[in-house]
Amino acid sequence: MDDIIGLFPLPPLQTEGMPGSPILTLSLLVYPPKHQVSGLAEVTQAVNPPVDQKFHVAGVYSTMTVMPRVTHYQIKLEGVLFNPDKVDLKATSGKNNQLFEAIVVLDETWQRGEVTYSYQGHPEAIHQHIHAIRTGTLAIDRAA
Repeated sequence: MDDIIGLFPLPPLQTEGMPGSPILTLSLLVYPPKHQVSGLAEVTQAVNPPVDQKFHVAGVYSTMTVMPRVTHYQIKLEGVLFNPDKVDLKATSGKNNQLFEAIVVLDETWQRGEVTYSYQGHPEAIHQHIHAIRTGTLAIDRAA
């Protein structure tokens, strides 16, 4: 029997962009034995009215390797609006409940890459974005 080691957290990932552009922050846990990922996605934007939407997300990742030694990880996520009283990640399956989706491609360190994401905003408008994403850009990290 193989020894399977489980869950690990990714450092928070945050998009980079121009001032005033939407910011996506991903807080994810990775479960390598089943190639599963789950966590929280938050979209914020300093506009009037301000955007601050949180989503429970879940999905899968795959390893993409190009010879000789270039490896990337692709993460596919789907999510529903965050409800602290009810965590039901199975609700992300099916287009009827899906309010957030993303494809994240990270380098071999899981710390830099690009994300393409879309979410349903208010009033039911679909917003789509492509941004660079990396760890260590959170305001909390800069203040410490």
